Amino acid sequence: GWYGYRWNQWGFTSAGLTQVTQLGYPVALDGGLLMQRTDSQGFVASTTLMSNTIIGSLMTGGASGGPWLNNFGIQPVGTGPAGTYATPNIVVGVTSWGYTDATIKQQGASPFSSSNIVTLVNNACAGSDPRCL
Repeated sequence: GWYGYRWNQWGFTSAGLTQVTQLGYPVALDGGLLMQRTDSQGFVASTTLMSNTIIGSLMTGGASGGPWLNNFGIQPVGTGPAGTYATPNIVVGVTSWGYTDATIKQQGASPFSSSNIVTLVNNACAGSDPRCL
């Protein structure tokens, strides 16, 4: 695919914060016919929410499964040093859930880890073209 992926809170600060771009097709916006974009700061929730990443978002049903990306877009040409997590277009989660109460504008993503996303991609790509990964 065009996007890369990382796990174990890649792109997060030591305080559990990250900036993500959420993409999806929420039914409440344009009937789910057009891709929508949300840019939001995410934070790792307490263990009561299974360490999910939470963002502020207007997206609704239909956006589930859409990617959450760090460094979304075309990488600029620059002469200065890049940051620690400078790789562009890295999926660090997918929209997993949102509240059914329309007044709560938050959505969540389960953490990507070496025991879930890495295993999934490795199994899906087993025996495939080496460019799968």
